[in-house]
Amino acid sequence: MEIISPPLDMELVGWEPLSGPRSIKAGQNEAIGGYVQGFSSPFGSWRIRLLYAPQEGQEARQFRGWVADLMGGANITRLPFLDPDRMTFEECGMFNVAPQTWSNGQPWSNGLSWGPSRPPVRVAATASRQGTVIELEEEFWGHRLGWGSFVGFFPFYFGMHQVRRVIAPGKYLLWPWLHKDIEAGDYCTLDPVMAMTIESEESVTLYRGGTHMEGTAIILRQVEDYVVRENVT
Repeated sequence: MEIISPPLDMELVGWEPLSGPRSIKAGQNEAIGGYVQGFSSPFGSWRIRLLYAPQEGQEARQFRGWVADLMGGANITRLPFLDPDRMTFEECGMFNVAPQTWSNGQPWSNGLSWGPSRPPVRVAATASRQGTVIELEEEFWGHRLGWGSFVGFFPFYFGMHQVRRVIAPGKYLLWPWLHKDIEAGDYCTLDPVMAMTIESEESVTLYRGGTHMEGTAIILRQVEDYVVRENVT
């Protein structure tokens, strides 16, 4: 198993989660009186459909090559997940944020400057693998997260978690469960990175029309952090 980085600058136009908190070990119990009690597990993983803008030329070739290199699910890919609805810089406690050039005032060779990013927040308390509660320091957005926020961790962590509930300021209930131990002093980020793969070649739509590839889509499923570390060569 190898880990592959996706092509740069692929224009993502939409995404859809295909599994969620009730997808694993979930069900219902019905009492004699007819009351129905649902139950679910904190265990689970992401399965996501990604839809891309029309492609042609080098962009189309790179996308095809990326899909081929996944070998029908034998290899995995990094997926930086940039939530379009993540907190703004102002909500993170940052103001007057602008791209920056190098110290000599020059941009990169492609004409672009350093782009700003949302700051990470330090983890306040150790959380064990398979845990679902995380505590963050009171800095930047650490005590400002709300329902539905997506977060990840670093260093050395593949995974994305959604805030299910705010237990107290800076203390959050997450789904899915943590894939490795998180230590106090590690960092929580609003830009998580997942390790993912395709289930089969049928998970990909690569329709090529007369002028470009259109309706390009791929369904990816999550590969847990410990699987990556045990199997990637």
